[in-house]
Amino acid sequence: MKYMRSYPLLLFIIFALPLSAQQAKVCWADDTANDTVNVERYDDPNLEPLVSSLSTVPFFHHTQPKLWYTWHEAGRKQKYYVWEEGKGKHEVTDTKDFDNYKYPRINPYGTSPDSLYRLSEDSLHNLQVENLKTKRKLTLTHDGAERYTFEIIDCNWLDKGYFIIPRKDKRHVRQFSIIYSLNMPPEAFNYDYELPGDSMIATTSYYVGNVYTGSLKKVNLTKWKRQDLEFQPAEGVNDRIFIWRKKRTRDIANLCTVDTLGQVKDILTEVSKPRIDPDMFACKVLNKGKDIILWSDRSGWGHYYHYSGKGKLLNAITQGNWTAGRIVSADEKRHILYFMGYGHEPGRNPNYSFAYKINWNGKHLKLLTPENANHNISVGYNHDLIVDTYSRIDLPPTVVVRDSNGKILDTLAKSNISKLTAYGWKAPQQITVTAADGKTKLYGLMWKPYDFDATKKYPIISQVYPGPFTETVWNDFTVFDRYHNAALAQHGFIVVVFGHRGCSPYRSKAYNVYGYGNLRDYPLADDKAGLEDLARQYPFIDIHRVGIVGHSGGGMMAAAAIMTYPDFYKAAVASSGNYDNRIYNRNWGENNQGLNSDGSFTVKTNAQLARNLKGHLLLVTGDDDQNVHPAQTQRLVEALIQANKDFELLVLPGQEHHYDFKHQMYFERHKREFFSRWLK
Repeated sequence: MKYMRSYPLLLFIIFALPLSAQQAKVCWADDTANDTVNVERYDDPNLEPLVSSLSTVPFFHHTQPKLWYTWHEAGRKQKYYVWEEGKGKHEVTDTKDFDNYKYPRINPYGTSPDSLYRLSEDSLHNLQVENLKTKRKLTLTHDGAERYTFEIIDCNWLDKGYFIIPRKDKRHVRQFSIIYSLNMPPEAFNYDYELPGDSMIATTSYYVGNVYTGSLKKVNLTKWKRQDLEFQPAEGVNDRIFIWRKKRTRDIANLCTVDTLGQVKDILTEVSKPRIDPDMFACKVLNKGKDIILWSDRSGWGHYYHYSGKGKLLNAITQGNWTAGRIVSADEKRHILYFMGYGHEPGRNPNYSFAYKINWNGKHLKLLTPENANHNISVGYNHDLIVDTYSRIDLPPTVVVRDSNGKILDTLAKSNISKLTAYGWKAPQQITVTAADGKTKLYGLMWKPYDFDATKKYPIISQVYPGPFTETVWNDFTVFDRYHNAALAQHGFIVVVFGHRGCSPYRSKAYNVYGYGNLRDYPLADDKAGLEDLARQYPFIDIHRVGIVGHSGGGMMAAAAIMTYPDFYKAAVASSGNYDNRIYNRNWGENNQGLNSDGSFTVKTNAQLARNLKGHLLLVTGDDDQNVHPAQTQRLVEALIQANKDFELLVLPGQEHHYDFKHQMYFERHKREFFSRWLK
């Protein structure tokens, strides 16, 4: 379709167009052609039959050094295997030897441990208790209402018939609406959606009751106005529950207990400015409440700390200029913690995850997975076996079983990519660039055309996502990258992705919170600087033909980038972007931008940049998106119209935040065509 510069708005509604010479028909397992989707040679459906398993989830025997797992070779059916120490692995046709374990009985939700009583809600959302033996029901509340409900699934049963149950109040939460335009007739759907700075938000309260006496009373847990309450699991504790009270400013969290009398007791308080990391913050209550292990970035790096059950700090468990990540397992008998760590091994990518163990007293830190790769582990019930899958972007996965000290006992499987490489596929290249500060090292990947010619000059496209809870840079081996970067590169582009300051929580606290309070702009300078650095490193990159593409937060970033640096980026594709965070998820905005001192919310929007647009911008949205509402895109559209700027718009009917396969591939085809049109 010809691009008409004479119109301020080009509505990019495109129907079935002929396949390009590079596009291929794909055949599915039943040998029938899917003629409704345009799939290219290196799109996922053509690659899937060429790849063996890339990972597996082990199932450990509860008492023996034995495990079960599945694996398949390229183009073959999945097989079942059992591995046992001293006997190795062998294929099995069933898993009956794992079915002998006597699992505990699981009662229906709301049923007391003795199976004599059951909690439920009546039609008016009042809580009632039923004696399952006599069938007698007793109504415990009389103020029930729509959107004011007891969370029976989260009820905690304590000793002597006591229970503590949360109640969620959403009666005053604002609602958003979307139109299901493909329904017959079209119909509206309303759903709860809180915005940053909202005064009327969902609140949680807790009630303590007793099924024997029929008593019920509300617990006074108020510490801060509009606080968040979050239940903290504590296995083996039957006389109280643990609850986190979190201030709305997200910089203070208080752990407390509630007992069977409804009495509240403070245990410990964590403070972290400008905010407590919502993705890394973790707590384990162990040994029936006698020990607490808490993650904190109080030192400038994320580490674990050991507290007594009463909240006394006993010692730092991990420390140093590196980050302790997810707890995999805790050995309560031996007081050993198994966890993932980042940046501890010198000379290695700080985003690679390695497995460690350490005593709770902070002594005897041991690396369990020494291979220079990204590791994912599972630990057996008795902590005697560890299954480790490790890989890099240039190293296909290997699955090994280790003992508790990391010694390899056996290799369970290795991914075979010979069919994939014979087909022509190639792994991306690892790259490093320097951030806009001139010193921070950023890690990433580069995809080239498979017929790459180093004597030519290629346009470059930056695939972006600003985090801050992740960087969309694959550290382990991947074939099916979610943004289809390999397939895009085959249209004659260099496609890259790398991190930006403010993205990853796996590096220092300063790195992670770099963008706090500047939610629109913080990653932009690093992306431009990184691309310029790549052009200096690789003479085949044409820095005068630069594109940028992103989805969701990446869509917001891509659109902001082309309007912030209009002479640098020549084309941008932005899909389902949260261009106006004033109307995006409350937790997102308040966690990453923060609130004003009066509790209000202020943030820069992409619409404010619309007048700067010079290059070519394609906006894409699904019209059923309940995460990033289609109004986000419409607001940017209106700003571009008011600024008399040309752009292209693709609306995908019936699509939510992530598009189904048919619509995704339709979008991919037009994304590739768009960049080919404007960067070549």
